[in-house]
Amino acid sequence: MIGKFKIGFMCGINGFLFKDEALLDKMLQKTAHRGPDDQGTFFDDKISIGHNRLSIIDPSSAGHQPMESSDENLVITYNGELYNFKELKRELSDYNFKTKTDTEVILASYQKWGKECLKKFNGIFAFAIWDKKKEELFLARDQFGVKPLYYYFDGEKFIFSSEIKGILCHSITRELDKDAINIFFRFLYIPEPKTPWKNIFKLPSSHCVIVKDSNLSIWRYWQIEEFDTLFDKEEIKERVKGAFKKSVERQLISDKPLGLYLSGGIDSTALLGVMSELREKPVQTFSVGFDVDIQKEKYNADFDIAKNTAKHFSSEHHEVLVSATDVQNNFESVVLHADDLVCNHTQPTMHALAKFAKQKVDVVLTGDGGDEIFAGYDRYYLNAMLDKMQMIPRFARKNIITKSLLSVINKKDIYHKLNIERPVDRFEEFMLQKEDMISRFLNPEFNQNSVTHDFLDKKFSNPSNFVLPKDSTKFLMYSDLCGWLLDDALNRGDRMSMA
Repeated sequence: MIGKFKIGFMCGINGFLFKDEALLDKMLQKTAHRGPDDQGTFFDDKISIGHNRLSIIDPSSAGHQPMESSDENLVITYNGELYNFKELKRELSDYNFKTKTDTEVILASYQKWGKECLKKFNGIFAFAIWDKKKEELFLARDQFGVKPLYYYFDGEKFIFSSEIKGILCHSITRELDKDAINIFFRFLYIPEPKTPWKNIFKLPSSHCVIVKDSNLSIWRYWQIEEFDTLFDKEEIKERVKGAFKKSVERQLISDKPLGLYLSGGIDSTALLGVMSELREKPVQTFSVGFDVDIQKEKYNADFDIAKNTAKHFSSEHHEVLVSATDVQNNFESVVLHADDLVCNHTQPTMHALAKFAKQKVDVVLTGDGGDEIFAGYDRYYLNAMLDKMQMIPRFARKNIITKSLLSVINKKDIYHKLNIERPVDRFEEFMLQKEDMISRFLNPEFNQNSVTHDFLDKKFSNPSNFVLPKDSTKFLMYSDLCGWLLDDALNRGDRMSMA
């Protein structure tokens, strides 16, 4: 399961492989909303590195970044949290630590184990380390891409930043990637490594890169493994409960006030239950609803459930109501913070919730990832039903399709999906916007369905990228975990938390 449910008001990292103090300052100004506590820079003839800091662990000046290693050879700028940094610190007892930060633990780990250190990390991170002696830059992003990291590379110039707007401070050619835009109108987000711009990329989750002498080497350091299925329900229950509790406990490491986004769903409710067990003081919870005069029950059903859940666990509950006027007034701010192309109707409400929560806490936990891990979406259930129905001879199917299944999806659509054999094609049917709708408003250059199909084929057919489940429902869950969750849900959470 994901060891991450925390989305906080975090840091910004920036840099490029030449020296220009004024240009780096522009980048830091563009990403200043990511780190209000401190700002730092490092320069030599080969590189410029900048950092916007929001301190979560060890807020003292000792945690100032960019930070140098004890031998002054390595320089790091880092955004994130390393949950097992205390355990790793014990393994690194021969290192002369000067701070209590997880930042320095990453430096020491890289100094001792090189890129293999990534296999030891349990956390969320995006960082860049400059090796002065080797004159090479090492960048890495966490296993599920919780922390953003973009880079520009045109074969010569290399620039990196937590946000695209930081990279666009540079005098680079701004050319739209038409393939990426084609894909966006079908997914409503742009899957990694693409962005709306040519030569600007997301460093994919679970990947790292070394840049030296205008040469770029990138590779995957981690991927999900398939395990033998457990059938003992009691064992499954105990193992999941133990792993979940341990995961939440790791998220609670913070030297700053911490709270929870409470939606009323199973994910955040489970989090609140465990947090209430682990913390002595009442948990600060935050929920958002709609300020409407009509159909309040329809629009605020989850909002009301969240209120009752908070009461049950005796949390210190805070509520935010968002009106249509609020959405209009904050629209430009939402777009500014979104940075990348993501079309999600919850962005304005998440923006309002984060803006309010920021007055009370510096870090919040969320339930993102639960549906993808525990098959919470209707499409997983429906797909499992379709798999079973495919075992029935075609001539007999029409007579035994149940009314309950027809209530979920129309009959014509069922027969269409039943004839789809490949999991990747089934994924397209469930997840992509319908072509007949898209073709009504798109110019021909952005209406190339084959672009998306070819992208998915290439992505899921590469064995170095994925160990694909044979079960088609697990394939859908896995695809969501490595796609929608990364580039939509977690992207939205990171960006809107900077409001």
